[in-house]
Amino acid sequence: MVAAETPVLLPTQYESCLGSSKLEPSTVDCVSRTEACYTSGKYTDAECDAQNAICKTTCSRSMDTCTSGGNSSSIMTACSTHYSQCLGSYEVSPISTIDCVKDATTCFLSGDASNNCSASTAVCKTECSRMNDVCLSSGDASVKPGCQKRYENCLGASAEAEQAATNINCIARYTSCHAPGSLIADNECQKLNADCKNTCSQLLDSCASSSTNASTSSQCQGVYNACLGNLATSLVDYQPLDCAGRRKTCQSGNNTLAECDRQDAACGNSCATTLDTCLTSTTADKAACNHLYMLCQNKDNFKVTSIPASLKPTISTPSVNATTVPQTTVSAPIVLSTGGAVSTGGAFVSGPYNNGSASTADAQTGAHSVATSTESTVYVTDVVKTTVTTCPAGET
Repeated sequence: MVAAETPVLLPTQYESCLGSSKLEPSTVDCVSRTEACYTSGKYTDAECDAQNAICKTTCSRSMDTCTSGGNSSSIMTACSTHYSQCLGSYEVSPISTIDCVKDATTCFLSGDASNNCSASTAVCKTECSRMNDVCLSSGDASVKPGCQKRYENCLGASAEAEQAATNINCIARYTSCHAPGSLIADNECQKLNADCKNTCSQLLDSCASSSTNASTSSQCQGVYNACLGNLATSLVDYQPLDCAGRRKTCQSGNNTLAECDRQDAACGNSCATTLDTCLTSTTADKAACNHLYMLCQNKDNFKVTSIPASLKPTISTPSVNATTVPQTTVSAPIVLSTGGAVSTGGAFVSGPYNNGSASTADAQTGAHSVATSTESTVYVTDVVKTTVTTCPAGET
């Protein structure tokens, strides 16, 4: 009796049997599954990490099965793509549902203890890192840019995170702490301001921890500046302490000269802290920060009537050479008082406020000096050049 022969499968039949010759897109996505686990609130991070390990193992075994039928280039390419799909790195979305900067901002605004927020941010950064490890685990160099983009977004390098950070605004918070009628002691206001600045540093650290990419670094600096409060909204919406006005109020009451001097000195110190907070960022607009300082000293002498173009980080406006606009060409400095609002039709009357000294590095790049006074040197940015539409008090 002759034994039956074992059928021999041809390579294409074997690959078909394995499934490698007719691969369908993977229904598994470890990156998305892990992210969903972290954000569900149903599992601990340890449980999510365990699920993630199982998912990666499933993809690895699937890859081994897929490639066991041979090493032809077409099969290897198809299996590699399927493996990346399984891991979640193939054409991965650059948008993550996790945003460490936004989460940290929410934590700070909730009034939670700063150490609790710091701990939560550290956990968030770890989650982003682990998901990035999953995304990159195929070893396929082609998925690296997409994984990196999602990693940065997870950490908070986004315009949405920057917008969220504006709700912190250390400058406005510190000023409010010293508002008329406030019963908060100065040392407590200083402590709260230090905590706020520390939070902003943590946001910057979280945002920038994934990359040294120039565009990402710029976005993270935007988050930092928004948190500190030295963006355009700080200039337009800023409610200054107004030391000069407070002194008048003090002198009009039944207060001694010594008491008014004491209050004035305290107010001046608060303005100095405001300036220091504004300049904490290495990318702060020094002229804008100095403007805030002068508003703090005397709100009646310095007005903001439009947003400075240099403080619009997401908008790029072509520069216009001032010498090409006949109606605004200035051949010599024009002496103006600072006792009123100055509108420049979209440009911005800004510092450096240096008590009449010559132009310094604080001047905005490409700016053209059009006005000086005994109080300040005023510059108008060259983004928009139109005639002055609102004259200062006493001028025609």
